[in-house]
Amino acid sequence: MSEPFGKIMEVLLLFLPLGGAVVLRFFGRRERLSRQVRRIALGGMLLALSFLFLLTQTHSGELPGMSLTGILLLLAVWVPLTLLVKIEKEQGRTSGALSFLLLFFSAGFVLSPFPSLVLPFWGGVLGTTYLLFRMFYGSRPTGNLPFALPALLSLALFSMTFFPSSRSFASLAFLLFLPFFPFQRWMSFTPRTGSTTAWTAVRLVLFILSAWGIRRWAPLPFSGGDSAFDVFLCLSGLAQIQGALLALGEPVARKRIAAAIFSQMALLTPVVLMEFPRHAGRSMVLVFSLLFPALALSRLTDHLERETRRQNLSDMGGLFREMPRTDRLFFFFVLMLSAMPGSGLFSGVLAFDTGAVDPVFWVWVGMAIAGVVLVQWALWQAWEQIFLGRPKEGALPMSDISSRSAGLMGVSFLPLLILAIWPEILDRILSGPGAGK
Repeated sequence: MSEPFGKIMEVLLLFLPLGGAVVLRFFGRRERLSRQVRRIALGGMLLALSFLFLLTQTHSGELPGMSLTGILLLLAVWVPLTLLVKIEKEQGRTSGALSFLLLFFSAGFVLSPFPSLVLPFWGGVLGTTYLLFRMFYGSRPTGNLPFALPALLSLALFSMTFFPSSRSFASLAFLLFLPFFPFQRWMSFTPRTGSTTAWTAVRLVLFILSAWGIRRWAPLPFSGGDSAFDVFLCLSGLAQIQGALLALGEPVARKRIAAAIFSQMALLTPVVLMEFPRHAGRSMVLVFSLLFPALALSRLTDHLERETRRQNLSDMGGLFREMPRTDRLFFFFVLMLSAMPGSGLFSGVLAFDTGAVDPVFWVWVGMAIAGVVLVQWALWQAWEQIFLGRPKEGALPMSDISSRSAGLMGVSFLPLLILAIWPEILDRILSGPGAGK
């Protein structure tokens, strides 16, 4: 395969989501046409990612700006964005243009080989994210700390990459969107109204892209054994325990799930950042093992709230009689998210290459174990309150999650089980020809 063809394919991948957003913007007014265009655009994007995955795997040299890791990252971003399009439709917004714009900027940020373009692409990611927050939750989606403040600060810090003397500050541009600090209120906050799934999806996209940004464009200015690195580990452990305690003490179902996701993101942050330079495959195992359970539990929580017209866990009970499919799915995805033995998160963290460690590392390990145990306690307690026990009096007629939705969620068990049994599988794939760096 010639180099010009590789460049053409790179441009195609970068501009396919933008084309989809434009088409949906101008042809999405009619509901029937919008549905067809939306399916074609999403299917075309998945086919393009699949084709480029095979292309980079079989190509003996690296395509300009492309790597298998980048393709997998875009596939991980594509999954929550398809849910955002569906949620827009459910709320009467039929275009889905913002979701495709976010995918376009994400593709440019991940695959662009030109540093001069990465900053505007990152700005596009943050700007589109802000517009999505406003669309779903109003002008102040995060309570006392609006998203605009960390977004503007991130852009300012990332621009320092163009000044060699200030380049070490650029990593802070992405750490703002990774739960490494115990007081990131906007990261752990969850709106009381609106879609839980939409909030989770956008936070996961920012988590994935921020980890990639540190890996490729702004490596952390420290390594194992440095005092700064020890502080980073301790802050990550504190953030994880903070999220677990928030989950354990939260009586609202959506907020308990969101806090548990925040805690597990804090668990993965140091592991992913330390693994990416050496084992990109293991990092992707952890990304996918967090992605699917987090989205599934958020989707199930939205369904429970919609059907019961209640949010507090104490107001639910005995729902396994009315929602057997929801009960089983909630049970298994709680297992996956809580890093129980046999889950992808458990296997991925266990496969983490510790290398040479110092005593502070074992302090972080102790905090990580404590955080995971607290999250498990909070999630199993939530499952018990929702589905077991006696039904609450005055309950309204309820319907179970549809067979189609349950089937789609069930399909995600297959990759999760594969990653749990064989966490090195993506390392094997990404070490093949054309994998890139």
